[in-house]
Amino acid sequence: MSSCQLRQIHKYHTDLAALINALDLAPFATSFTKSLSEKSLQTLRELSLVHVIRSGRDRYECVGGVRQLSLARKVLSSENTIPVLIHSDEMDRDTIQRRLLVGLYQQPALMGMSHGDTQMAKDMIERLKTLDESLLADLNLNSDKRQSYWSGVSDRTIQRG
Repeated sequence: MSSCQLRQIHKYHTDLAALINALDLAPFATSFTKSLSEKSLQTLRELSLVHVIRSGRDRYECVGGVRQLSLARKVLSSENTIPVLIHSDEMDRDTIQRRLLVGLYQQPALMGMSHGDTQMAKDMIERLKTLDESLLADLNLNSDKRQSYWSGVSDRTIQRG
C-alpha cells in the first residue's frame, strides 16, 4: 500500500470516466459522511483503497475506488494524504469498467448491505442495460434475474420498469 495527496489524483481514467457518465452516478450521500467519525473514515480509506496508475511525475489517474475517492474529496482537503494502490501497468478498458461495476453492484450485496431504495436500484439497472452485453455477461449481470439478485429488487419489479 502506498499513499498520495488527493490533489495528485487529478482525474478519472478516460475509460472509467466514460462509464461513470453512462451510469450517471449520483453524488456520494453526504448524510452518511456526517455521521462517521474521523477514525471510521480513516479505516474506510484503508479497507477500500483508491486504485491509481501513474500519469506523470507525482500525478495519478483513478482506475478504481470511485466511491472511496468521492468520499475522500468530500471530507478532506486536497493536501490530505490517502492510502492508494498504485498499479504499475496500464489497465485495459474492460478491466477498469469491470472493477467499477463489481464495486457498485456486487460488492455491496456481498458485504451484507441491503439496497432498500427500489427506485434507485431500478434506475441503476436501466443504466446497466445501455452497456456492452459482453461486459455484463462477464460479471453475471446480463439478465433481469441476475440484476434482481444483485440489486435486491424483485425481477418482477425490474420487468415492470
